[in-house]
Order: sequence, then C-alpha cells, then structure tokens
Amino acid sequence: MGTATRPPSPFSDLDPVERQTFTRHASAAMLDSAFMAVCWSAPDIAVKGLRAETFVVVLITLAPGAAQLLSLGLGKTMARLGRRRLLRVAAIAGRLPLIGVYFAAGPYSFLGLLVVQAISQVAITTSWNSLLRANYRPDRRGALFAAATMAGSMASGSTMVLTGLWLDRDATAYHVIYPIAAIVGVVACFVFASIDVRRGYEADEREGLAAGELVRTFLRDRRFLLYEIGFFLYGLAFMSLMTSKPLRMARPNQLDFAYSVLLGAKGVFAVSMAAGVLFMGRLMDRLGPAGLAMRCYALLVVYAGLLMVVSAPWQYFVAEALMGVAMGGVHIAWNLG
Repeated sequence: MGTATRPPSPFSDLDPVERQTFTRHASAAMLDSAFMAVCWSAPDIAVKGLRAETFVVVLITLAPGAAQLLSLGLGKTMARLGRRRLLRVAAIAGRLPLIGVYFAAGPYSFLGLLVVQAISQVAITTSWNSLLRANYRPDRRGALFAAATMAGSMASGSTMVLTGLWLDRDATAYHVIYPIAAIVGVVACFVFASIDVRRGYEADEREGLAAGELVRTFLRDRRFLLYEIGFFLYGLAFMSLMTSKPLRMARPNQLDFAYSVLLGAKGVFAVSMAAGVLFMGRLMDRLGPAGLAMRCYALLVVYAGLLMVVSAPWQYFVAEALMGVAMGGVHIAWNLG
C-alpha cells in the first residue's frame, strides 16, 4: 500500500537570491504594512475627526485607485533609474511629506498630503512587484509572496488595533501617528531597495506598458482583455464600497462607531487575510490568477450584501473577516498574475 507524499515546501530549496529576497521582503512587508495600515485609517479620520465634506472623503478614498493610471509607462522610468533607485526616490518624495500631517489643520491639507502619497505608491508597488517577479522563480512565486504577505498582514492588523485605541483616548493623535508612520514607510522602502536583483533580469521598459502598447496587447490577447475587464469592474465595485463605508460607519448621524471599532474591523480584515493568504497563494499556483480572482469576486459579492445589514460592531467584524479572506486572493492574483 503506497503512502501519500506531501508536496515540497516552497522554502525547501531556495537559491541564494530567493533566500536573501524573502528575508528582506518579509521584513519590509511588515514595516510597509504598518505604514499602509495608518494610511487606510484616513477616510475614518476624515469623517470622524476632521468632519470632512463627503466629496473630500470620496477623494481620499479614490486617490490610491485613481493614481494607478500613472503606472502606464512606468517601465521606461524603471529602465532608466532602476527598480531600487526608483523605490528610494518615491519613498522620499511621497511618504516622507506625510510628516506634514503634524501641522495639518484641516481636511484639505490632509487630502493633499495623502494624494502625494498615493501617487508615489504607484512607483513603489510597480518597482516592488517587478523585483519580486525577477527574483522568485515562477513555480514558488505565489507561495513565497503569500508568506511575506501573511507577515505583513499581522503587522497591519496590530497597527490598526493600536491606532484605534490611541485615537479613542486622544482624537487628535493622528497628528503624531502619521509622522511616525511616514518614517516607518520610508524605512520599509529602503529595506526592500537593499535586495540585489537577480542577474540577467534588469528592469525592462515592457514592464510598464504605454497606453498605445496596452491597447495593442488587448487586441492581440482576448483572454488578457477579459482578465483586465474583470479587474476593472471589480475596481469600480470595490471603490464604491470603500467610499460609502466610512460615511455609514463613522458619521455621527449614521452608526458612529468608535475608532477602536472602525480600525479594529480593519485589523480583523488584515488578520483574516493573513490566515487565508497562504492557501490562496498555493491555490493561484494551481488555478492561475483568473481562476483565483473569480472565486474571490464571489466572496466579495457576499461581503457587499453583509454591509447592507450591519447594525452592530460584531456584525461589522464578521463582514470584514470575510472580506479579508477574499482580498487575500485578489491581492495575490493582482500583484503576481
């Protein structure tokens, strides 16, 4: 009678480049996730702390997604500057200015600093993912990325909970929290920029397609077009949810949850994402990005329905836990697919 054999661990035979990359990738992911956790609190702070108008909250929420349009043509910049230099430049130009939140007196200055950060994030994410694709072999890319993402998600969840508790004690503490986060975010980029790029995989202009080349790619590859249409529709629905959520959960005339609930729910999201992301990484290695994304979209439809009936903190936590599992898969499919 034969015995079942377990699949080899993705860590069992890492080459030197992958080993160095993963060690620093995981460390940088934890720092970066702590930074991004603070940034994700921005819509709730705008609504609850700054009493910002609806359109300001909408702009704060949409800025990260809208800035992604700037990724078209970034390949030329990466080829000229190199991935690592672009990371350092974007960190200093986009993240360090968030120290200015210490002096920000109203929603408009807060919005301006967050828009600068969102624009820089495009270059950071593009460089980051390009380096990972170069250094991780395709047959273990999903699992290694998922493991680092899990570590980052745990850091994100912890940061969310601590930030919410701090803001409950002092509603103006964001003036201090954001400068601290800015420094942490810059350090994360510099740690990642210290990773050596695998020889023979220098930045290529094709890694950031110009708009014209993107259209030609759509015309040549119908499956890629359908894949991108799916992500576009997902993006519209996702950003609609993200925009309406703080307006309902944080406004005084709506549910008016405390910061510890608002950010604690984001912490639940991050932890549930960490719990499911390893499975999702292995699932993408088997199903491919499109197959994984389709299953995660179905979970997000259920999440949207749950948000419609939320009336108590525990219900909000359940909804965010489901979202975390789904977004773990979407995150992997988007970044490595």
